[in-house]
Amino acid sequence: MNAVRSPKSKLDSVALWDYAMLLLDKRIGRFVPLRLLAFSIVGVMGAAVHIAVLALLFQFHLAFAKGQAIATLCAMTFNFAVNNIFTYPKSLSIEFTILGN
Repeated sequence: MNAVRSPKSKLDSVALWDYAMLLLDKRIGRFVPLRLLAFSIVGVMGAAVHIAVLALLFQFHLAFAKGQAIATLCAMTFNFAVNNIFTYPKSLSIEFTILGN
């Protein structure tokens, strides 16, 4: 007996991001280039990752210089991955598999 498989949704995070960018383009695209806006949003998220990792490492009483280096590496990796997926989806330099997608 064949098991029924649930169909996979074609509405993934990249499609949602593209839709959000389309809506933003209609609203503010004539004032600010959307790629700049997307790049800036990812940069702010990367800064939040940096601060969160640094705060977490301070809880473990790690020296500031070591914590700063680790937090910077985490934020850079995060920014690279998210920019690859959302800001430059047509020209991925490395293909990522995130959460099975």
